[in-house]
Amino acid sequence: MNDGGPAFPRSGNINVASQEGMSLRDYFAAMSMGQIMGSNAPSSFARDNPQLEVDAIIRALASQSYEIADQMLKEREKINDNKTNA
Repeated sequence: MNDGGPAFPRSGNINVASQEGMSLRDYFAAMSMGQIMGSNAPSSFARDNPQLEVDAIIRALASQSYEIADQMLKEREKINDNKTNA
């Protein structure tokens, strides 16, 4: 799976080691999770799925965040492909 590469890479030098940082996929997922948690989606999801325990709800929201991230990466690839073919 394409994870988009490093989100915040930093090249190293003699005094500082290089760092790849988190993947772009992880960054997109984290940003999505922040928006999901900031909305009333978690409480709505819990209300609509009363049979689920808290850990199942958290797993579902995390999964949603990565689904959003994956779609963002797919769209990004389309845009990059269009630029290359233009």
